[in-house]
Amino acid sequence: MLQNGDKGQMIMGFAPRAGSTGFAIGLAFVLAGLLTACNPVRDIAVSTGFGAKEPEPAQFVRESRRGDGGYLPVGVRAPDRPTRALPKADVEALTKSIDARRQANEAAGATARSMGAETNARPVPKPPALPAE
Repeated sequence: MLQNGDKGQMIMGFAPRAGSTGFAIGLAFVLAGLLTACNPVRDIAVSTGFGAKEPEPAQFVRESRRGDGGYLPVGVRAPDRPTRALPKADVEALTKSIDARRQANEAAGATARSMGAETNARPVPKPPALPAE
């Protein structure tokens, strides 16, 4: 729509009509639907053989999935795990082996500290002097 301005200038204004606004909103909804995960055009193309096929999962993925594919419903207690507590004798043996490893690590650390102290006790040599030009 063209209008005359104050000084005889022509001003072009846009006055949308109800039909064009509704069309634009409808087009926006259609495009938003096509860009989302529920894409009917893609689904039809895949089902007729023109679209990309869903790739097969890797072997380690197939092996790690549950057989029934279901999930544990809310409010249901999870099944007990097959792992049971160790007997007291095994726990004591494990504690002794961990303590022995700790003592070995402390001894290795003390040896490294003593070697570092010997190295740091020596004076640092001075760099050679450059000849005067």
